[in-house]
Amino acid sequence: METRQVNQLTPNTHSIRMYGQFSLTNDADFALFSSIRANGILEPIVINNKNVIVSGVRRFMLLK
Repeated sequence: METRQVNQLTPNTHSIRMYGQFSLTNDADFALFSSIRANGILEPIVINNKNVIVSGVRRFMLLK
């Protein structure tokens, strides 16, 4: 496992189209945000060799 700075990562555009806009007024997004705030990130954000997020775009967008 390696660590990257948030500003080095790029969200996958397919994931953004699939999940839509992220907002804390959305119940699912707020629940995920609350969980991360209480417990930290339990599953790492997975990226490819170009620093594009493969898995975890919702976590990334909520933390940004």
